[in-house]
Amino acid sequence: MIRTFNHQGVSLRYYDNQAEGPVLVFQHGLTGNAEQTRGTFTNRSWRLITLECRGHGGSDMGPPEELGILTYAQDLLALLDHLEIDKAPLAGISMGAAVCACIASQVPDRVLSLSLVRPAWGLRSSPENLQIFSVAAGYLNLYGAIEGKARFVESEVFNALQQSSQDNANSMLNLFALDPAQTVALLNRMLCSQTGLRPEVIRRQAIPVQIISNAQDVIHPESRASELMALLGANNVVTVFPKNQDKARHVEEVTASLVTFHRA
Repeated sequence: MIRTFNHQGVSLRYYDNQAEGPVLVFQHGLTGNAEQTRGTFTNRSWRLITLECRGHGGSDMGPPEELGILTYAQDLLALLDHLEIDKAPLAGISMGAAVCACIASQVPDRVLSLSLVRPAWGLRSSPENLQIFSVAAGYLNLYGAIEGKARFVESEVFNALQQSSQDNANSMLNLFALDPAQTVALLNRMLCSQTGLRPEVIRRQAIPVQIISNAQDVIHPESRASELMALLGANNVVTVFPKNQDKARHVEEVTASLVTFHRA
């Protein structure tokens, strides 16, 4: 189920449960891995495939200067080629949503349908809702994991985030359990990454698009989902139960929405 392949000299790890049912290529978010997608899409009768992007999970980072949404999109296309999958439904969480939208923009013929789950990126790099990652990277870079976490927890920006969304706050604290040097390089590159999003291509190709959002999420605001809905002409917009309030119910509703949309 966990395997590796090489692309452009970089060893990349991926998850493929090899189920006999319909295929869903489901991409994780920033600093996530295949456990995130497995924990979010729980219908085990589907064939779930997740590439762990460079610098995530068990995949090598490769040259730091090559990190970015466009590179991750190329890597995912290479995985589909490796698995001999010509065309597939794509879904992604946060950064994974940006990667899948990039593929739909650049090579729409490879995409059957597209689900953007809690999207964080729009058209432009360095979105305001992700600036908290830059703050965390600064603490990691200056103070290391232990002292950096302690100082970050005492910061005004963290306390404001915690009051808005404990789930977001927990995600930020998880960054301090990762390798500081690699994490700082990853965050700095990804936050400045170009998205490669071309809404006119997705609209012209009439790719079915679903956007899944939830409230009480500062990092993945509903305003981003609304922006993408307008840009992509999406008419399938689902607001699921806030992950911040009940993760199990959130996961159940996300899974149901993905199954219903991509089976249609």
